[in-house]
Amino acid sequence: MTAENILSLIPGYIFASGSAALAQFMILFGPLLILTFLLNALARSIGRTCIGLLKPSLFLLTLGWLGTTVHELGHVVFALLFFRKIKEVKWFSLDPWNPVQGYVLYERKGNLLQKFGDFFIGLGPLLVGAVIIYIAAWGLLGSGTFAGMDQTPLTGDTFTLRTVGLLIQRIFNSAGAALRGVFTGANHTPAAVFAFLYVTLSISSAMTLSTADIFIVRSGFVVLLIGIFLFNLVTFWSGNYIDLFIGWIAPYYDMFYGVLIFGLIITSVLWLLLLPVSVLVSDNRAFRKS
Repeated sequence: MTAENILSLIPGYIFASGSAALAQFMILFGPLLILTFLLNALARSIGRTCIGLLKPSLFLLTLGWLGTTVHELGHVVFALLFFRKIKEVKWFSLDPWNPVQGYVLYERKGNLLQKFGDFFIGLGPLLVGAVIIYIAAWGLLGSGTFAGMDQTPLTGDTFTLRTVGLLIQRIFNSAGAALRGVFTGANHTPAAVFAFLYVTLSISSAMTLSTADIFIVRSGFVVLLIGIFLFNLVTFWSGNYIDLFIGWIAPYYDMFYGVLIFGLIITSVLWLLLLPVSVLVSDNRAFRKS
């Protein structure tokens, strides 16, 4: 092959590498970004509903303290994993009039790896929150709670519509398995189920992203996408390694997104149950004041 022929192939190779990078990013993180938007909107709604029902101070004492603590823990865990120097952490506040219930301050200057980690630091509350919900299910309800989730790796090309559809199907199957595991477990006591739902509601109600969190995610997103593109640019000619990686992590991928969707479903149901009660309580308070 002549040098001229090789040069003519370069634009197509760059385009293929870029297309693969975008597809890989959307497969790996697209569902997370969608669920972030949904959980963010739901968490704000359920927070307002619970505050209307319980009053701000009581909400913080019952649900808010745990949710905020896990939220900030998510930022802290990934800040440490990416070697960020943490300056200060405020885990939670019981002051209902404090506009900032918690925060993590860390050194923003850093190397490329640390900039790459900003994407995960910003989304840490969802990532760590899902893990803690899983651990709570395992500890309170037993190791068999999520046993129905598909644990087999994926094989084949993950960029076909068939395989992407299979991934989506596996995610929802995992969420369904989690629901069945929680509510049909023979050895689950009512107290254990209640405690687990309390943990799920507390954590899910704090799965919101502040303006600062969104900014951090956005800056890390650019570095992450460029990193995936450069990796493809270097390795695409010899094999699709990220494709193999996605197939290998498929069981964990299903479990993670299945737990997030499970939390979304549980929180949505509890919110719908609490909403009319909150409206009645608010109307009663307004009637008494009048």
